[in-house]
Amino acid sequence: MNKSKVLHYFTLILIFIAYSCKFKNAEQIKQTPDKLFSKKITIEGAFIFKDTGLSLGDPTAILTYDSLIILMNPRDKYLLHIIDINSGIILAKYGVRGNGPGEFLTPFGIAKLNDHQIGVFDVNKKKYYKLEIDSILNSVNYITKNIIDLSGTKQYNTYILPIKKDLSIGIGIFNGGKYALYKKNKLITKKFNHPLDEFPNEADKMKAMAYQGMLTQNYSTIPRFAFTAYYSGILEICELVSENDMKKIIDIHSYYPKYRPDRGSTGMGAAMSRDNIVGYVNAFGTKNFIYALYSGRTYNEYGASAFDGNIILVFDWDGMPIVMIELDHDLEAFCIDNNENHLYGITQVPEAKIIRYNLNEVRTHIIQ
Repeated sequence: MNKSKVLHYFTLILIFIAYSCKFKNAEQIKQTPDKLFSKKITIEGAFIFKDTGLSLGDPTAILTYDSLIILMNPRDKYLLHIIDINSGIILAKYGVRGNGPGEFLTPFGIAKLNDHQIGVFDVNKKKYYKLEIDSILNSVNYITKNIIDLSGTKQYNTYILPIKKDLSIGIGIFNGGKYALYKKNKLITKKFNHPLDEFPNEADKMKAMAYQGMLTQNYSTIPRFAFTAYYSGILEICELVSENDMKKIIDIHSYYPKYRPDRGSTGMGAAMSRDNIVGYVNAFGTKNFIYALYSGRTYNEYGASAFDGNIILVFDWDGMPIVMIELDHDLEAFCIDNNENHLYGITQVPEAKIIRYNLNEVRTHIIQ
């Protein structure tokens, strides 16, 4: 993984690398999460597009849409690259950098909204955009529209997850709770605390920097979402119980990060230890399972490759460990197709390539 990719993942809010079964909620298990799994399998992948001469650039996120691969490439002139899975032909590119209609400043993550639309959150614009893939493919003049506009709020969200009609969950650098629930463009409530670690009196904003992560969901009529942390072995699952409230399903806190609160003349940050064990670098939710890409590496030992992983931990939406998948290549991002037949991942060998894994053997272990 190149160092520019590390910056994309972990400097939306500056974090310094500065110094050298059933679970009880909100307590450290004090072992890496891969140790929770009794079922373990190893699978091998196959590169796609290998004979096409296709250059992928420097993608940071991947999604499948019917017979298409969608890549997010923030360093390219165009944010999204839409590629035919079978031919490797780039069918369209969309989204330039800027502050105008259909333009993006600091896009972070792509997610499936439904069978026809995907979404992109722009951190600095504080807006979540809905994109019609068919419209991008069929119209050169297509301009995306935002479906969530939080520019009028004081919250600094690092990610927004639309979870139900007019409702979304936000995580970010704010006080008063870890998860923010929004209805349309209005804050409804904030719930739950950051872990009670060695800095119990630190403000939520400071802890939010040490406990950054991402959200994924189950796409169900009973909406649940999962939070996975980058710098620690933390997985949390919550359920939306009404338009005004959410409840915690489970906390799986394997270990907490090693960090030091840092307040300097230019602002504040969480100084992370080089010996810190990197946690979940990516996650993807389906109706029945959470697929979490786990690193388990330290920056001291692996350098930038600490932010890659070749272990996929599969949990159900009650938090039970189902199966651990060991891959034959490191990934930095991945997705699961609609039928859960294949896993598609971004790997560097040394340039960016797309690798596909057949999940038939995985399904056998899930059914057992």
